[in-house]
Amino acid sequence: MDQIADERFEKYDRIVEKYEERKTQQEVADMYGMNKRHVAKVTQLDNCHNTRKVTCENVRKGEAMIPIIFAYQLYFLDKYPIENFR
Repeated sequence: MDQIADERFEKYDRIVEKYEERKTQQEVADMYGMNKRHVAKVTQLDNCHNTRKVTCENVRKGEAMIPIIFAYQLYFLDKYPIENFR
């Protein structure tokens, strides 16, 4: 189970890294051979809303931040081979 969790977080980190380089969700999806909706899920888990990274300093009324991400929340990344992200 630890290997699966490690791979999920490695994929998560790569997606977030590329998205933070100002790439669009579609560009990231194409880069890793993913569905755009799955990239959107990852960016939302990373507290990005409408291309804005929500932090403690800029949170708006009615917004919520996700402080912790668990491996089970990234189950949808299992369908993509880890080799695509290395």
